[in-house]
Amino acid sequence: MPKNNTDYILKFLIDILHLNALHFGLFKDEYELSIDGLKQAQENYTDFLINKIPIEVKTILDAGCGTGVMSEKLSRLGYETTAITPDEYLSKLAKTRLADKAKFFQSKFEEFNSEGKYDLILFSESSQYMDLSKMFPKARQLLKANSYVIISDYFRKTNIKYYTTIRVEDDFLNQVKINNFEIISVDDITMDVLPTLELGKKYYNEIILPTLELSRDFLIYKYPKII
Repeated sequence: MPKNNTDYILKFLIDILHLNALHFGLFKDEYELSIDGLKQAQENYTDFLINKIPIEVKTILDAGCGTGVMSEKLSRLGYETTAITPDEYLSKLAKTRLADKAKFFQSKFEEFNSEGKYDLILFSESSQYMDLSKMFPKARQLLKANSYVIISDYFRKTNIKYYTTIRVEDDFLNQVKINNFEIISVDDITMDVLPTLELGKKYYNEIILPTLELSRDFLIYKYPKII
């Protein structure tokens, strides 16, 4: 059976909740805790990252581009943008969205090769899926001299037994040091993105769990001998 590279959680967010983007929202006090509020917060998050781009940057690699929303906006702002993602379903969406706006490739970042080099590589909640021992050397390979990386992601402060799929911040910073990258600035946006998790919990309890229970009951009713 061929390997399926589709992330079905992301597919649920797009197909069922109708989100255009898949990253956290950067909430303001006036935003409602709703899907519409999350969409506003996601736009605010995108603008926040774009405002971090140094003025001299012209070419950008969006590594882990999701549905292509960020790459589309970067292209509209005049940046020469290349977008990549390994996910099969997201690739279809991003390729369509970026058809006449930006270059697109279905690829893992660690395996991506380019004829040209970039002024900046953007990792918007995508570095967590990558092997850091390969990610930073690959970034060095793809960047021009004296260029930039923007990484927006979440980390554990200590190596506790919970959330073990999330990297420990000190381990991440150690890889930054080992690979001779210099940290220019750090922003802790934890409190402004927490409403995203609150909303996720709300929809998990109100939509996902009832849907799973309904599906189970339907299968038991329809195919009792199988279930």
